[in-house]
Amino acid sequence: MLAYDVLRRTYEYCQLDVSGEYYLISVVTQAAVEGAPVVAVPVTGEYLDCGNVHGWLWANQLIVNRQAA
Repeated sequence: MLAYDVLRRTYEYCQLDVSGEYYLISVVTQAAVEGAPVVAVPVTGEYLDCGNVHGWLWANQLIVNRQAA
């Protein structure tokens, strides 16, 4: 769950003219550097890289197959 301040920062960050991907971790790191409380919790799951066509197709196929099972 992201605090309102981090959501606001994320919105402002996404207004920048950045070519390529936006990295949410940049926003969270900057908030932490400026003193905002940041808490990480362990998660389980699988990382699906959708930053290219092959990864995006693989992730979609994996999800479709899981829903069909």
